[in-house]
Amino acid sequence: MEEQVKIPFLTAVLMNINVIVGVGIYFNPQLMVQYAGAFSFLGWVAAGLLLLPIVWTVATAARFFPGSGGFYNYGTSGLNQTAGFVALWAYMLGFLATAAAQLMFLKNLMAVNGGMSSVAAMPVLVNLLLVVTIACLNLFDVRLISKIQGFVTVLKLLPMICAILLFAFYWNGSLVYQANHLAGVGSIIPMALFGYWGFESCTSTSHLIKGGSSKASGVMLTAFFIAMGLYALFHLAVTHIMGVDAIAAQGTVGFTNFLGIINPQTAGLVSGAVVFALMLALFNAVYGVSLGNGANMFSLASKNHLIGSKLLTRVNGVDRPYMVVFAQALIVFLLMTFVAKELVLIALSNFGLITAMFVTVLAVLKTQMKQGAGCFNQAISYIALAACCVLVYYTWFMIGADHTTRLINALPFVGGVVAGLGMFYFKQNCKSC
Repeated sequence: MEEQVKIPFLTAVLMNINVIVGVGIYFNPQLMVQYAGAFSFLGWVAAGLLLLPIVWTVATAARFFPGSGGFYNYGTSGLNQTAGFVALWAYMLGFLATAAAQLMFLKNLMAVNGGMSSVAAMPVLVNLLLVVTIACLNLFDVRLISKIQGFVTVLKLLPMICAILLFAFYWNGSLVYQANHLAGVGSIIPMALFGYWGFESCTSTSHLIKGGSSKASGVMLTAFFIAMGLYALFHLAVTHIMGVDAIAAQGTVGFTNFLGIINPQTAGLVSGAVVFALMLALFNAVYGVSLGNGANMFSLASKNHLIGSKLLTRVNGVDRPYMVVFAQALIVFLLMTFVAKELVLIALSNFGLITAMFVTVLAVLKTQMKQGAGCFNQAISYIALAACCVLVYYTWFMIGADHTTRLINALPFVGGVVAGLGMFYFKQNCKSC
């Protein structure tokens, strides 16, 4: 590709920020303040710093293993095909849980802030309607839906930008920072971690960035630091605007109710606009996740790694893999209906994506050792492995009150991995199947 038609650095950074900054920043603070109070904004910083060596190493993988395929390519090229399968399969499982968590957030927003009380009264039916709607959208030509993506992205960022700009005018000097809440920052790292997934999206387009794959690490790190700053500032801003108790009760979505707008019609209009924007952003986020996840399952099926691969690779008239869409819609529906707890779904998402990162870091480290890379680069990879373990540790303790409960809650992910490996080895030993 000619250099002049490649993506400029700044454009690539903005694209990556768009993917990273999701809707978790608007919903997770309500959970985070219950553990860390006014110090909860530090959760974004702590999670970001733990992720930093992983981000660096994943960016290195984009340089070591150029080409398409993402985590499958990294694991296969650096380790073996089984590792590549596990990386992409776990990544896909993680984002299925992400889609379920986002739809749960959407349901709560509709019921609590959107005035749709019937949502809470008919949870299973609402789950079905939401999942079917997303599935139907995934059957359309993606070019049709992509035309509204940019507009929805602006809506997604507006509440955050407005709160940050208003921060100085609503500084609360009487806000109490309790020392015992500082110890709770570690507990909220898994919740904050959920808001960072997507940083790795740059790896799939690294070859399209002006300057080549060598610029991917710069794009990824720049976007990552900007996202970390936005998250921490927004969380701190709404803490000063609303107060800890109000965030715990209403979530950050209600920050417009604390701006001192006297006219009730204007206040209602502003509040309604924020709720509508977040509903649309959430719906768009789920659509984006399901679209990308469908591509991951289709990729594994096209490599004949899954039982029913021939069926899963069928496409409709606009080249959409309709059997993959239906299969993933069913899984998301089951997660929403039978797991139905945001914290557990967030944990399942973390387990899946951390597994993909862990395999990638191992692939990079093995390649570095083969090539005799410097001590500094290898040290970062070792730190990234340690960071993955720390993140799993915090996620494990978030998922339940005791080990038995944690194990039960983790079963959907463990069972998913076992089922995936079972299919993979079956297909490996039965080429004609």
